[in-house]
Amino acid sequence: MADCKGAELATVEEQQPSDFGRSGDARPTAARRVGRGVGWLTVALIATVLVLRAAPPLGVGRIDFFTQLLAAATPMLIVPVVVAVLAALVSRTRDLGVATALVVAVFAVTVAPVDAVVGCGPEPETAAADGAIRIYSANVWSGRGRAADIGAAIVAEDVDVVVLQEARWVFQQELLAVPGMDRFGYSVSEELDQSDTDVILSRWPLGNAAREQLGGRTVISADIEHPDGVFRVHNVHTTAPMRPGNMSRWQAQLDAIGEIPNETPTILAGDFNATEDHQPFRSLLSNGWSDVHDDRGCGPDATWPVNRRFVPRPLLRLDHVLVSDHFTTRSLRLGSPHGSDHMPLITEMDWTP
Repeated sequence: MADCKGAELATVEEQQPSDFGRSGDARPTAARRVGRGVGWLTVALIATVLVLRAAPPLGVGRIDFFTQLLAAATPMLIVPVVVAVLAALVSRTRDLGVATALVVAVFAVTVAPVDAVVGCGPEPETAAADGAIRIYSANVWSGRGRAADIGAAIVAEDVDVVVLQEARWVFQQELLAVPGMDRFGYSVSEELDQSDTDVILSRWPLGNAAREQLGGRTVISADIEHPDGVFRVHNVHTTAPMRPGNMSRWQAQLDAIGEIPNETPTILAGDFNATEDHQPFRSLLSNGWSDVHDDRGCGPDATWPVNRRFVPRPLLRLDHVLVSDHFTTRSLRLGSPHGSDHMPLITEMDWTP
């Protein structure tokens, strides 16, 4: 008799479904209910941002301020991704687990490649080739950057070409007065006045200097007459899409910059006011440009904002150096802002004339 009862109990226990992996529970605990609610809200948030990031190819949101603002926040989704995973584990429900796994997978394949880690290892052990090029690119925040410190950093880095945005006339004079900056005997800039000014400095002669209106914004460029050949540098500084009214101008500028010819050795450097999470910038890259960050970057390499009271560290990678396929990136790193609100980019590359 006892054996029969034991068998019946065993049968009943075997028929009870396990809590883990069920799509629901007749009497879920308070923790599991909270986990389920938080999980679904977080998954919805992540999915919304990922959809808006990809929305322009679908015909919506290309110049919409709200969607582009959310797209810029895509790298910061790592926080809600972690929350979603923890919530799925707490709730122990199959449907939420599947949804979480799906958004995490999409996040991994769309965002992780942008925050490349290929450059986090040591720099190449071999010495730079004689023909290597070292570029320093920075937005100096309407000349608020400390010219003396920036000039000293440029000299210490043994830079060949300097590409600056928002370098006012007074700032330029202070910069060129720094000991060692006399190596840059060649320059081209916008029409010089007291307004924000973009400038290219070079230790090698410049040729065919130009000031073009691309999408309503002045872009200066010049041929750099390197001892091994000629390459062209464009100083890029697009309109900041901080207001809804600027969105169409910002996109038009990125579209026009993307059409710059790159059949010969060409470099685009500066403040693009865009990240790879913005579709217009990704469209620009698809025209045959490579971001040196994707070759030798280390993590997000965020460059903006810096020196802001309530922002302890930069959040977005707005500054870029893009190259034609004639260049091979040796290294990329961020320098010190020295009073600016942007981190400078210092990159070294080999090239084929």
